[in-house]
Amino acid sequence: MKTVITPGVAAALSLSPVDSITVNGINNVSQASIVIISVILPNRIRIDNIYAAVCDMRQGIDLLIGMDIIKKGDLVIANGSEKTLFSFAVPPLQNKINLAAISQSE
Repeated sequence: MKTVITPGVAAALSLSPVDSITVNGINNVSQASIVIISVILPNRIRIDNIYAAVCDMRQGIDLLIGMDIIKKGDLVIANGSEKTLFSFAVPPLQNKINLAAISQSE
């Protein structure tokens, strides 16, 4: 899955399409423009040269992080004490963490 931005974000950043892609949605198939973006995550990790699809999304959502970004590092989403923690490390950690193995041993 690709990273996606809205047409409003693409227009606000004056991005020009470099390609197009067929998008298979829940209710239809359509064409979307591809633009090149850089994404800076909250922990200041910068991912450059992302070929993002430009598509309409639900109101209030401007960016959908796709597997093209996620596969560049290690992603953890933790939900302890009724709080959600998003953590992303680039490059990926040397030692892999298997949360299923940890929870089974407790």
